[in-house]
Amino acid sequence: LVNTIYYGFDENNFYLRIDTKKDAAYYLRNGYTLDLFIKRDSVLSRFPVRVSGDEEKNYETAVGDIIEIAIPLSPQNLKPGDEFYYQLEWKYLNQSFQLIPANHYFHLTVPTPKDYAGCWLV
Repeated sequence: LVNTIYYGFDENNFYLRIDTKKDAAYYLRNGYTLDLFIKRDSVLSRFPVRVSGDEEKNYETAVGDIIEIAIPLSPQNLKPGDEFYYQLEWKYLNQSFQLIPANHYFHLTVPTPKDYAGCWLV
């Protein structure tokens, strides 16, 4: 279902953008669900992505043509230089059918101020 995944950071958040083959809201309104899993040390946290947004949560999602997720770093005990892993799981009618990546997790490091400085040109 996914064409492209983008990620980024600012001082307070980890951002994820997921571009789907069709309108993302279409999938999530028609029996599909998407969960983001973040693993840090031995702790695995689940972040459901839903269209409704009615549930109370400590992260933000936006679903339309694409899916956007903002996960605050501090509740995950993530600081600059810390490593973590993430994975996406798609389900249809509550049956898992796709893990991204399939057998492992994506591996990321929270940028340090030096990392941010290296991304700018004047």
